Amino acid sequence: MFKMIVFYQKPSDVEAFLTRYKNGHIQTLQALPGMTSFSLNIVDKSIIGEAPVWAYAEVCFPTLEAMKAAMKSPEMMMCGQDAMQFAASIMTVTTGHEEALS
Repeated sequence: MFKMIVFYQKPSDVEAFLTRYKNGHIQTLQALPGMTSFSLNIVDKSIIGEAPVWAYAEVCFPTLEAMKAAMKSPEMMMCGQDAMQFAASIMTVTTGHEEALS
């Protein structure tokens, strides 16, 4: 599985961020071609060391080709533009893949 992973620092207004994410940004994610699932993961507690992020989102694709196609799509352009409106200063966008270890 291939993923776009977005790391978020803690926003100044957590409730406003979550409201905007749930009531606006999710719709742009749902429109991404080839996307199989997405999640927003909130870091509740650090067990060892200091947590480097407040939250991270995972947008999953079945293949590298599907992710590359989505990255070039007009829907991804709209998704990115939407994210820049409310999270530009607190997000880092990466890509990666899931590595099966067993």
